Amino acid sequence: AGGSAPVSRSSVASLVIFVNDINDHPPVFGQSVYRVNISEEVPLGSYVRGLSATDRDSGLNANLKYSIVSGNELGWFHISDGLDRETASQVVLNISARDQGVQPKFSYAQLVVTILDVNDNKPRFSQPEGYQVSLAENSPSGTELLVLSATDGDLGDNGTVPVGPSSVTPRRFFRLDPVSGKLSTISQLDREEQAHFSLQVLATDLGSPPLSSIARVNVSLLDVNDNSPVFYPVQYFAHIQENEPAGTYVTTVSATDPDLGPNGTVKYSISAGDTSRFQVHGQTGVITTKIALDREEKTAYQLQIVATDGGHLQSQNQAIVTITVLDTQDNPPVFSQGTYSFVVFENVALALDPDEGVNGVVLYTNDNLSISIPQPVFFKAASLEI
Repeated sequence: AGGSAPVSRSSVASLVIFVNDINDHPPVFGQSVYRVNISEEVPLGSYVRGLSATDRDSGLNANLKYSIVSGNELGWFHISDGLDRETASQVVLNISARDQGVQPKFSYAQLVVTILDVNDNKPRFSQPEGYQVSLAENSPSGTELLVLSATDGDLGDNGTVPVGPSSVTPRRFFRLDPVSGKLSTISQLDREEQAHFSLQVLATDLGSPPLSSIARVNVSLLDVNDNSPVFYPVQYFAHIQENEPAGTYVTTVSATDPDLGPNGTVKYSISAGDTSRFQVHGQTGVITTKIALDREEKTAYQLQIVATDGGHLQSQNQAIVTITVLDTQDNPPVFSQGTYSFVVFENVALALDPDEGVNGVVLYTNDNLSISIPQPVFFKAASLEI
């Protein structure tokens, strides 16, 4: 037996074990909420903020892609459009980080973006298309027309809009209160002098540089019956032949009234004079005869015409119409007797004709004698038999 003991032998080998990664870790953001402030006037494509997440996995399981999950309804980020603080002053974006594993895992963070204001909005009046105001012309000084207001969507001084006392033109008739925006008159207005006013109101914000807007206020004055009819001229002179038929035209009087409508409608009437022989048309002022006139009865007439408007205001002055009746040959000479035999003393008239001029010339005739002498006829003869 004497055999030798067995000898133990060994060998060494290196065993490399590769642990294959499985996607068992989600991405992790460094913060759950990120915040950033940017101006609303930043150009397209501007950098906003960087976000980062880590993933303990490896390979594709740690290869992260980021996307905006929600909050970008306005489409501003990606960044595809300009920003507008007046549309949204703050935007909350939900950002996701997604790995590229076979069964990808997600992680989420919020990016709160505050939009800083710039003065990019002009003041806006409540009626940008303009204001229409009506006002009675006899309204007293200080009458309120309307209250103007303007708004501005910007913040702070950029959105502060004092209307300003010097922001209305013309300023001779109107005043604008800088605090309340009340527009009022500073003097009594006269429609007959100026019926319409077109005002420009300026609103300027306090931004730098300031922005302004202009609104137009159209003021129309309503008429009141504050004017009496006025004759021009005041005196009228007319001539008419005697024996003209009734309705013969004499003359036309005229009065004006600058008021509107019935307030400026003039009616005429005879206030004094012979209304049995003359009449005046109420609307036109035409004076006509009512009967035929006889110069031998009366040689001249005088009428007083008054004008009254539709508001019952009468003319302060009346029109004076002087009418002279012209003679016609309508009266033959008339002897008081058919035959005369007498002694004529000097300066004694034999026959009279009331007509004028050649119409009043008396012709004396018999078979042997014809005498034509203007009346009155006076003889310086001892005797005359006709």
